[in-house]
Amino acid sequence: MRDIAKSPAALAWVGVMFTVVACQLGGGGQAPDAQAETPIDSGSQPLTKSTPTTGGVPIEPTVEPTASPVPTQGPAPASTPSSGGGDAPSALVTTITSYVSADGVFHVDGVIVNDGAYPFWGLEVKYDVLDQQGVVMDTVTGHAGYALLFPGEVTPFSTDFVDPFPREVGDVQVRLEGETMSTAEIEQNSYVNSYTHACEVISVEGRPATVGDYDVVGEVRNTSGQSVTNFDIDLIVYDTADNLLGVLTFIIPDQYVIGSGGLVIAPGETTTFKGWFSNLAEGGEPARIVVGCEGVKTQ
Repeated sequence: MRDIAKSPAALAWVGVMFTVVACQLGGGGQAPDAQAETPIDSGSQPLTKSTPTTGGVPIEPTVEPTASPVPTQGPAPASTPSSGGGDAPSALVTTITSYVSADGVFHVDGVIVNDGAYPFWGLEVKYDVLDQQGVVMDTVTGHAGYALLFPGEVTPFSTDFVDPFPREVGDVQVRLEGETMSTAEIEQNSYVNSYTHACEVISVEGRPATVGDYDVVGEVRNTSGQSVTNFDIDLIVYDTADNLLGVLTFIIPDQYVIGSGGLVIAPGETTTFKGWFSNLAEGGEPARIVVGCEGVKTQ
């Protein structure tokens, strides 16, 4: 990977912090109601606990590859010039959920929106697990689903904590860090400029899982006008009340798994995909699935 050109006039880093009150790691269920802290450089919104689930059913969900979801927990506050929006760089967490599955694994899922004026490159998601006294017990750094997030786009993030913590969990703080680049900088950087989200969702269907909580199958088409490689799919699942149930990132398309078409997807070519949700947060029935695609254009 080549270095990214940095222009002092158009380069910035943004940090956002959210606090999720975590449940004890000894049992299942979703965390108690969580209140978002005042973010460092962006807005936030209160988070609420979902209602008990009644199980998944086959659906033909709404597909929104790039539209920002509007969760029922309440609208995100308007950005201000000092924290994003307008001509400033800004990214915020629109919704987040955490829960402990029956196997004792602690899950944190969420959705990020770029609500500013500049694309973000290499968004990192940092998770700090704190005990009841506010002492950090573990820190994990992950990545958002998209490597390059354009203004108005959304992307999911997710992590699992498998190992038991030495003390009772008090909360989890989620921080975002990313580099903004101007359109001119992206055009001048052939590596970053090769990333594309141009795909058409031909079909997507959610259905009860044979193993786990939920399955999603679908088909997408490469509409970038060029062949793409390193192609993957992201999924975000909401219930009937638009509460976040779960996300999957970096799903490998069937073309790669089966190996029938090689690692390059030609212009206009389609590929199917499958996403298996081993666990979903407590909530209503799955009703809306947001599909995102990212690939690297080849010469």
